[in-house]
Amino acid sequence: MNKKYWSMSSVDRASPEVIEWYASEILPVAAQHPHVSRAWLLETQTHVEDAGPNLPQLFAVYESRETDSTEGVYVPDVAEWEGAPGPIEHPRTAVRELLANLWFPAEGGEWWCSIRIDPLDTDDARDNWDELEDWYTFRHIGETLVADGIHQGWRLGNEVMQSGPPTQHDHFRWAMYEQTKQEDMLLHVNKEPLQPIWFRFVDQESFGRGFHRVVGRA
Repeated sequence: MNKKYWSMSSVDRASPEVIEWYASEILPVAAQHPHVSRAWLLETQTHVEDAGPNLPQLFAVYESRETDSTEGVYVPDVAEWEGAPGPIEHPRTAVRELLANLWFPAEGGEWWCSIRIDPLDTDDARDNWDELEDWYTFRHIGETLVADGIHQGWRLGNEVMQSGPPTQHDHFRWAMYEQTKQEDMLLHVNKEPLQPIWFRFVDQESFGRGFHRVVGRA
């Protein structure tokens, strides 16, 4: 069965010159690769509602076309960062399977919110993980997209390949949401209580949330 994947090229720290260089010179060229359908460049922004471990400052995200294997996925070479015109830290690339993608027809949002969860290493967490995953992927993302200001949502699986230094995010499941303003996700979370199933798992998982500004798309 054909699937889609996200390949991510990231650095923990990047100067403004590096961000502009990647947005203008690297992203547009890589997005023309025949295995790429869409691409974005995201700059992680500090927010008072951030939760969990810090994320890399700069992400390039490449969404693959449908393929029957990871051989049909564009994987950025971590060496692409060697040409950066300013300081960077810890360049890394990774590929994750795209489990779900839902969207409303609209102009692309200028902000993204990332949600990261991972089961704790306990018997209860492992036993109930499939139930939470099924609910999140096939129900919760759809319910979230009806909120004002949220245009698109993705659900990503574990990494299937990577290069560069390992990170504490390797085994996270991710949900990514595209939105109009940075606050849109928080307005939804604060106004609409999450489904009761979520609260059955709050002591059985690690949780993280971060916010990202779209600085390039192709």
